[in-house]
Amino acid sequence: MTIESVKQVDIQLVEINENVWIVPQSAAGMLWLQTHFEDDAWDPLSQGAVVIPRQDAGMLVIDAQSAKLIVVYD
Repeated sequence: MTIESVKQVDIQLVEINENVWIVPQSAAGMLWLQTHFEDDAWDPLSQGAVVIPRQDAGMLVIDAQSAKLIVVYD
């Protein structure tokens, strides 16, 4: 395996109960999230402290993947 074949995860979503925490894993993931959330959410986003309902997580995954980001949804 070469370094080029290893893909960097951009956004990780962690589900606990009915909520999903958004955890950016790359600069590209954080920049993409900043275009989808209000300015006052940027600090909590950078700390993995933003929670969304499970039903919204699926839409976030589809949208981020359409932007060619790698998303892991645990």
